Amino acid sequence: MPKPAYSSEHFSDHEQYCLNQAAENCLELISNNLLQAQPKSTNWYKLKSYQLDYFYDTLNYNQIIKQIEPLIDDESLPSVFKSQLYFYYAKALNASDNNELAQVYADKAIAKLEDMYQAFENPLRLVELANLHYVFGNKELAYQILLSVGNRYSKSRDAIFNFELNSNKANVLHAWGDFNKAAKFRKLALDWISNSDHQTKIIIAQGNLARTYQLAGKYELAINYYLASLSYMDGKESNVHYPIYLLRLAETHMQMGNLALAVENLKQVNKQGLKAGHLALYTKLDSALSNVKIK
Repeated sequence: MPKPAYSSEHFSDHEQYCLNQAAENCLELISNNLLQAQPKSTNWYKLKSYQLDYFYDTLNYNQIIKQIEPLIDDESLPSVFKSQLYFYYAKALNASDNNELAQVYADKAIAKLEDMYQAFENPLRLVELANLHYVFGNKELAYQILLSVGNRYSKSRDAIFNFELNSNKANVLHAWGDFNKAAKFRKLALDWISNSDHQTKIIIAQGNLARTYQLAGKYELAINYYLASLSYMDGKESNVHYPIYLLRLAETHMQMGNLALAVENLKQVNKQGLKAGHLALYTKLDSALSNVKIK
């Protein structure tokens, strides 16, 4: 699972905000409105939250760090916003391999989230808390929190909550190597989010399920869900997930012995959109498939 593992919707969901606006470019809309907002007003905090959520969902951890660093030590910020900054900052630092500093802010985020849950009893805060424990080492505690919140809010029909709950359960089981059980929770997460308008989450849910099936050796199912996710993006190569899932599709075809299809998929991957880990996989596949003859 690439670092950091996807977590809950935090405090502001940029997709939900943009669904209610007549604009094609969500980030441009948020950024323009942010420039017009009075700094550190209620509206400014909301828009800043949407901006950070956008960068998080698009794996732009450098921008998260850049946006948060001028704010992170400001003690005048509202507690809810501060906890969000700690959460994103810890996850972005962890993704950038600044593990020691990431742990410092993860601990701050955990303390804030525990306090906030006591005050507001929002189950998504507990899912976030579990995700931090998962990412920063205590997977057993993470899973116990998820089981507890799942039991306590078992009657919830909230699609986002159930998507995040099942996704995070799958994350832990994935890390433990129980891919078959992880796949069951990945499928539940996809089922919950599929009827929503949250396109990014649907894409991620399909891709995560495909990857888990791939690791479980269920290659045909993996291919089906990779193709579904790529199709859902409608050929939008600019989507950050597009080259990743196309690369994984090529890998899965190679694992099945479908070498011609693997070559075809790999040729479509824009390696400029890949980060170090996936770029290494691209190089490995490119080398392995270099002598395949296409009829």
